[in-house]
Amino acid sequence: MTDAWLSDAACRGMDTNIWFPIQGGDLKGPRAICATCPVTDPCLEKALHDEPRPTGIWGGTTERQRRDMRTALGIRSRSGRQPVAVHGTASTYRLHLRNGESCDECRQGNAWRSAQNKARMRQKRGVAV
Repeated sequence: MTDAWLSDAACRGMDTNIWFPIQGGDLKGPRAICATCPVTDPCLEKALHDEPRPTGIWGGTTERQRRDMRTALGIRSRSGRQPVAVHGTASTYRLHLRNGESCDECRQGNAWRSAQNKARMRQKRGVAV
């Protein structure tokens, strides 16, 4: 993959530290810049396949978002290991839905998460659980 797109990047010439915030740091600033960038697709593609640095904002996405994308797309890491899709998780449930598949373990996990979220919202509103 050629990196000719780098010359068109909105972040070109900016301080690179803003793209690698400390844990819990500001993500809105860098992501706002990415939202105006004309080359977010090749940037994200590079991050998903070449992963120049696993942390930080690349193509407007966080490390966790890219990890979920790699798992959903079946993209192997640089070490050659296939990311493991754990059944019962939200990301695997969504993957099954996209593929039109049925998985009892993922459906049960989603139902449990949904019930937990509803109970948490009722508790926030002060409604008896």
